[in-house]
Amino acid sequence: MRFQRSVHRSKRLLSGPVAAHKYRLDFTIITSPDLTKIGFELSPWSTHGYLSKTKELTQAEINRLAQDNFEKEMHRHKEFFIKHGIFVLIYTDSELADLGRIFGVMQSYLEPKAAATQLRFHLVRDVLGQ
Repeated sequence: MRFQRSVHRSKRLLSGPVAAHKYRLDFTIITSPDLTKIGFELSPWSTHGYLSKTKELTQAEINRLAQDNFEKEMHRHKEFFIKHGIFVLIYTDSELADLGRIFGVMQSYLEPKAAATQLRFHLVRDVLGQ
């Protein structure tokens, strides 16, 4: 199995701005037997949900802003899955308090599920187009 740290690094000119990213994963694990991909996103509230300049807003306006942010995040999440076929586990602040547990979950995807077995004939037929 392969463990890949997936980080978006924008191309940056010495004096130019950093390009914004649409998708970003903190980690991606690709299992070798079947190339299943699973992403891990560490999403603290401060970067994914924080609402600023709310002092002058009513509670209804704040709720509408929060809903809009949530809708955008979920749309991007689904769009990423449809485009790349990578399911993403999203960890929030309360879960981020125990990084050992999160890395334990990741480790479970890195460990072989069964001893290597001979390739099944139907997979060979599918690959060879027979």
